[in-house]
Amino acid sequence: MSSFQKLTGDPLKLKTVSFTQNTPLDIEPYTRLFGTNLTFSQQENAFVFDSSVLNLPIIYRNQQLLQIVEDHAVQMIRALKLEQSFSEMISHAIIKKFDGTIPRIQDIASNLGYSVRSLQMQLKKDNTTFKDLLALIRKNMAESYLRNPHFSISDISYALGFSEPVAFHNAFKKWTGQTPGGYRKQI
Repeated sequence: MSSFQKLTGDPLKLKTVSFTQNTPLDIEPYTRLFGTNLTFSQQENAFVFDSSVLNLPIIYRNQQLLQIVEDHAVQMIRALKLEQSFSEMISHAIIKKFDGTIPRIQDIASNLGYSVRSLQMQLKKDNTTFKDLLALIRKNMAESYLRNPHFSISDISYALGFSEPVAFHNAFKKWTGQTPGGYRKQI
């Protein structure tokens, strides 16, 4: 009895099974395991079955194991939330919102359900400001982009929301003590 049949009471009826590998000399083991609708030399490995299978009830379940797994998941989620500081949460929100224009504090606060003032106060508890986080994110993004020789310094400056390459050049030099071109050569 297959694991699927043990869970649902019904055997899994596959429509087709495809493999990326070439057709083996002996396909009998594949036929025995999967049935007759086998295809080889395909672009992906896949099991194709009727979507109605997804509606089958699970008749075999272990309530104790389910409770252990659920409790562990809840503990992991709590641990992740505790480990992430407020400034890290804001940094993630800034990065998510960054699209070549500089995210505004009003937009980030609103998206996360904070007032601008409460967001600023919480960041102050982490000994930082929105402006500092934004500068750090732009610096890190700039360093990452500069590692890729396919991006021109001019393109990087506009991608990071600078009005012109000179402004990016000055900001990068302030952040790192070197020019974007010098940083790229160093790498």
